[in-house]
Amino acid sequence: MSIVWRLRVGNLPKYMEPKGLKKILVKMDIEEAKVKKAPKWNYGFLTFKSKATLEDAQKKLDGFKVRDNTLSIENCNTTEDAHRFRFDNRAAQVREKIPIDARAAAEKLAEQVTPYYKMPYDRQLSKKTTDMAKILSDFRNKMKKMPNKQETRLKVETAKMWLAWSLDNSLSLPFKTLDTIPSPNTEGYRTKCEFTIGFDLDGNRTVGFLLGLYKDGVTAVLEPQECVHVGDAAKKVATAMQNYVRSSDLEPYDRTTKQGYWRSLLVRTQRCGEIMIIVQFHPQDLTEERITEEKARIKAFWEAMRTASEGAVDTTTLLVQMYNGIANGFQEHIPMELMFGPGYVHEDMLGCRFRISPTAFFQVNTPGAEMLYSMCRDWCNIDPTKSTTLLDLCCGTGTIGITMANSVGKVIGVEMVEQSVADARENAKNNGLNNAEYICSKVEEVLHVLNQFDSLTDSVVAVLDPPRYASSFLLLHFYVDCSD
Repeated sequence: MSIVWRLRVGNLPKYMEPKGLKKILVKMDIEEAKVKKAPKWNYGFLTFKSKATLEDAQKKLDGFKVRDNTLSIENCNTTEDAHRFRFDNRAAQVREKIPIDARAAAEKLAEQVTPYYKMPYDRQLSKKTTDMAKILSDFRNKMKKMPNKQETRLKVETAKMWLAWSLDNSLSLPFKTLDTIPSPNTEGYRTKCEFTIGFDLDGNRTVGFLLGLYKDGVTAVLEPQECVHVGDAAKKVATAMQNYVRSSDLEPYDRTTKQGYWRSLLVRTQRCGEIMIIVQFHPQDLTEERITEEKARIKAFWEAMRTASEGAVDTTTLLVQMYNGIANGFQEHIPMELMFGPGYVHEDMLGCRFRISPTAFFQVNTPGAEMLYSMCRDWCNIDPTKSTTLLDLCCGTGTIGITMANSVGKVIGVEMVEQSVADARENAKNNGLNNAEYICSKVEEVLHVLNQFDSLTDSVVAVLDPPRYASSFLLLHFYVDCSD
């Protein structure tokens, strides 16, 4: 009887994301652990492939502290049959609650991946504005309660001082909320898609999106051809890969049985015309020789597709990720092998060119990003008569700082993903900038370094997009430190 080797890790920071926990495991040299943690849980589950790896992780984690929280470790092994029964039983319970749905499969998929697709665009914008106002209002109401939760009178008074805006009942919100700004394009805009390789409702091998949530027992995959947010180039790549998989003697990976080989397909189709394809493959029990043969086949296939008479795809770069873990989706910490091309693609934006590596963050709607960054530049209200330092926090590939570099004296970018920092440095160099530098670190760990720029220049402007977990806390401290 197969055993599922699991640990329950307790006393985690409540809002820690699974990625945050994974990064801690990597730093502690704990590999091949499947992480499960919901946003509001102060605990999580780690699943291992063997008893030895579980025991090794248990030793390393016992007594370990995360943000002053001492972790509690509990062994909760179970059998594979019992674990699968729990999954199947939960899926059955979900299905019982769902009324019979006579809609076409494509319509169900559209609602899964683009929930507002039937709503006129002006109503979508209005709804998003209303929803965001409610979120901010709920946040304000939660802030009202914070002073009374403090441990000492001094902390209570300090909290009241900082949160005075939330305690003023005459104010709905302490700032003006603007209407949601429409995107320049609403169809085919997405430049990055992660497709699942699996089976459709009829059991055919398919490359596309899951029809529902895997946690609810949904494993059917549908083609993306009718998805309005996916561009034509990405659809062509998905179709080509589907044809390859259907002709292959290797089956797609089955998320339930954990058998099969073809797992996922990640596609970047940039506006400038460059295309990146990453194929994720489970080696199972194949020999190294057989794996090498399959890599050669997939490489030859995509090279031939460049000049195909029908459905040609001019791929810029192709990579393969061999992954035998339990977690689904592409894994940033697992190496990718370059099959051909430079290993990255480019995008042109606001007169600048950016290099994008496989794991780097880059906005998926290029025209929308151009509008966002233009407004960001206007809102920063840079005074050309003063020497200004722009802090591009969680900068990714450096897009915001680089597009604003000619308006400021200096750009300091901070990013914790090493490959993104390498991209940012290369992007600054390729765009002819000599006033930008980048630090590979978490923002909160280099605040003492950033503070020096408040005294070295006339003004400091900090930009954070997209916002990260704990960013409000770290920026509050940065503001206080600079004020001092």
